[in-house]
This record gives sequence, structure tokens and C-alpha cells, in this order.
Amino acid sequence: MNNQEYVRAIISYIKSYMEANKITQPKLVALCKEKNAEVSQGTISNVFNKKPSAIRLSTLINICDGLDIDLSSLMKNIELSQKLPDSSSNLMIYDTSDPSYRGYFKKYFIYFLSTDEKNNGVLVHGELDFKKRNSPSPCEATLELYTGEPDPDTNNPRTKSYTGDMVISRVGCIYCNLLSYEYGDIWTLAFNHIQLNINSFIGAIGCGITSSSGSMRFPTIHKVFLSSTELTEEQQCYVSGLLRLYRDEITISKKQLNAFMNHSGLDLKFKSNIERALTAPETFYNIPLNMIKPPVANEKYAQELALLLQYSTMPCNDKITKDETDLAPYIISPGK
Repeated sequence: MNNQEYVRAIISYIKSYMEANKITQPKLVALCKEKNAEVSQGTISNVFNKKPSAIRLSTLINICDGLDIDLSSLMKNIELSQKLPDSSSNLMIYDTSDPSYRGYFKKYFIYFLSTDEKNNGVLVHGELDFKKRNSPSPCEATLELYTGEPDPDTNNPRTKSYTGDMVISRVGCIYCNLLSYEYGDIWTLAFNHIQLNINSFIGAIGCGITSSSGSMRFPTIHKVFLSSTELTEEQQCYVSGLLRLYRDEITISKKQLNAFMNHSGLDLKFKSNIERALTAPETFYNIPLNMIKPPVANEKYAQELALLLQYSTMPCNDKITKDETDLAPYIISPGK
């Protein structure tokens, strides 16, 4: 796209924006004056009726200021629209006015197990914010990550800031790419996209891809817990368990299993199901999930399974299953 085509596209967007918001040319003159970006009625008329070569950049800037349009973002949007494939063959939803985005424009809290070898099993948290941009730009995403690491200059806990985009796929996932230029770090998050309908999005368990912390910064894939509300210390304890890896069996040492079985408040049925799974004393036990899972998952099961995993020696990285992410709401909103 050459410069003349860019200008025509900008003018076309401004026209569409004014029509959608019922802004007349006289109203635009008044808006520009309010923003100290005065443009005469005659100049605005010329913008919409003459060739792009006759329009000054300063005029376009004043008009965009009057309409609260960020010219830089608008140009990026125009460039993106040129790259997007035909909608019939495009399974990525970039338009944030699409109903698929309903319920996501808010702040979420994310939790994951530390990738620093010195803090194995420690929960790290942050705040992930989704904001709507003008179409067809992807949803804006920002992340404030509270690493708990001391800043070498101030010795205060370090906060890492990331910026990026969130895009929804029609195949049922949301993807979030976030960059920290200050720390040279990139985060990629993937979660199941929930068909919200009339229900608000509570949260889920997804995957995070980034470099590990500490002295050995290797690429790492791990579980990430996304919540619409900030979790209490008790809820975070359960989350620390659910973020451990497990599939059909849970590996746990005899010592840690004994400590778990002596935990106060355990549901007797859950405890009995574990005892039924133990056929002989072993240094490590493999407990089949189907022997302790109730017919219908519930709050108590989610909490006690999370606690069992907290005592286990399960690793912390792997693929997310539907059964796992379906347990997230029981932790975030008990009793629902």
C-alpha cells in the first residue's frame, strides 16, 4: 500500500466513524476546537471531496485529535486489514466487536508455579488486563507480573510489565502474546475459549510458554491459572496443587502420602477411595484418579485433589486437559 492509498483508507475510516457515531461536519469542527486542534468547515469539506494529495498531514492529525482517534493505531489497523485473509477462510477473530469477545474486557489474575530452580513450588502471580481496540485491531493485553525477585538496584520486589494482543480462534482457543522490552522476555498464553452466552467468564487453566527464571533461562511450558477474582491464600494453596502435572495417576512418596492422610478435615469418602487404591506398601504410590474421583466433580473434590497434588512429587509442566480446566471454577467460586 502506497502513501496515497494509506491516506484514502484513513479518510474512509474517518467517514465511517463519523457516520456510526452520528457526527456531522459542523459537529466535527466544534470537537476539534474543543481539543485545540481547530479545522475549518471548508478544510473538512475539502478532506472528504478532494484528492488525497491535496490534504495536509497536520489536518488529518487535527481531525483525529478531535475524534479521539489515535492515528498511529489507525495506520496499524489499516495495515492489519490488508494482511487478513478473506473472512470465509479466516478462523481467527480479530474484530473485538464480535460477540466472541463478550465478557473478556476486564482485569484477570493469573497464577503459575515459579520457573526459578531456587523457588520450586512457589506460586507467582500477576494481573492480566484485556481492553478493546478499534476494529480490526486485536484486543489489547497488558500484564503486570509480580515475580517476588528483588530488584538489584532498589532491593524492592521486582515487577515485570508486558504489552501485547489477545486473539480468539474459532477452533475454541484464546491466544495472548505479550512482550517485555525491558527484560527481553516474551510470554505466550493459550486458554480454552469459553462460549459465554449469558454467563460471565470465571476462569480456566491454560498453558504458558516463556523462558525460565534463575541462572538457566531455558524455554519452559507450564500451567497457568486464570481467575476473574483475586484468590485468597487458601484458594492459592489449592491452585498450587492443581498446577502440578498429573494425568491418570498421581505419584506421591509414602512419607508425603502419610502426611496428606493425616491432614485434618479430609472427606472420609475421598480418604477411603485413596486407601482402596493402595494395594501394597511402596516407596512411591501411583494412585489411579478413577478410584478417587466422584461421579460428579464438586468443590470438595477439587480442593482435596489439589491438596493431594500439593503433597505429591508430580512435575509442573505439560499439556492441559478439559478435566483440569473444568475444575477451575470450583476453586474460584466455591459452591457455584
